[in-house]
Amino acid sequence: MSTRLPQPFYLGEPGERCFAQLWQPTEAPCGATLLCLPWGREGIQTQRNFNHLAQALVAEGQVVLRIDLPGSGASEGDDLQGERLSVWLRALGLATDWLKAHTGAHQVNWGGLRTSASLMWHLAAQRTDVHTLVALAPVTKGRLFVREQTMLQASTPAHLRAHDASVIEATGYPINRSEEHTSELQSRLHLVCRLLLEKK
Repeated sequence: MSTRLPQPFYLGEPGERCFAQLWQPTEAPCGATLLCLPWGREGIQTQRNFNHLAQALVAEGQVVLRIDLPGSGASEGDDLQGERLSVWLRALGLATDWLKAHTGAHQVNWGGLRTSASLMWHLAAQRTDVHTLVALAPVTKGRLFVREQTMLQASTPAHLRAHDASVIEATGYPINRSEEHTSELQSRLHLVCRLLLEKK
């Protein structure tokens, strides 16, 4: 089945809009799939892989919507803004609702990697319109993930690191140290690990 070129656009609320790409088959579709890139450097490193996956799914008749999380990739948002976890979950919900309205599908397939897989895993338990969830290598141990990111950051040349004492970095992505962001920092660094554990 042949495919059209992907259509890029922005989806969501101003200031938090996700960069999205829509792939559509040239013939009548047989389903709809939402793909979400992981947060941070992993999203940059796997973007091409997700595009290849989208093309393969479209070749099988799926309509595919691929998004970047707010604050990542080409999406709007700032990692130093508060309530990142809520913003990310809301973005996944909005993207799912948009895809259903666009295709007329009652249920949508989800695919995520690492952090996006963990987010989808958590949100899927709250929705009834997720047909299939493919969670690739979801983050299940927040401390281990943070340790990995910190070690990667240590390999970054010193002149490329943040010099603001109120900011720490995880592979080049800033996180605010300030007291008012402490609870959000805990949530973000542990990347819904505690939410996953609640489901076990």
